[in-house]
Amino acid sequence: MFLKVCFLYYVYCIIGWIWESIYESIKNKKVINRGFLNGPYIPIYGFGGWFIYFVLQRFEAPIFSLATLFLFLGGAIGATILEYTTSFALEKILKARWWDYSDYPLNLNGRICLIATVFWGIVTVAAVNFINPALVRLHDKIPRDGVLIFVTVMTTLFVVDLAVTINSILDLRNRV
Repeated sequence: MFLKVCFLYYVYCIIGWIWESIYESIKNKKVINRGFLNGPYIPIYGFGGWFIYFVLQRFEAPIFSLATLFLFLGGAIGATILEYTTSFALEKILKARWWDYSDYPLNLNGRICLIATVFWGIVTVAAVNFINPALVRLHDKIPRDGVLIFVTVMTTLFVVDLAVTINSILDLRNRV
């Protein structure tokens, strides 16, 4: 179970990085590496994936049902709370902002906005009904040693990247 949870965390981190990097690259008409880390992962998506796996996956339901509306709302609200608290924590701890919705209508302190909240609800429904089951099947097809190697490599890269990133941010703050 532990390896499956770690596997899902890193795959969701990578999916988030791919999504955000493509979106921002198209929007800015140049290649953008999204996230505050150097590697190809965005941790908030991993935590969102865990929220889906541990809390919302049990509410899988046919797409056009009342249960799906509750799933949509649960994902929209949960992800929005995660997004707001992450933005707040990153700003307070690292004195930087990684996203800003100030130009979007119905935003709260530029940390969250209605458009993103609706997007998270849609993504949650897709994740519970399609993405998460596919990732669990993929995990189950990979030999345990393969998953162990993947998780070990990703954890090592993640910890080193996190240490280097935080050190460079603190060093930059000290120089300024």
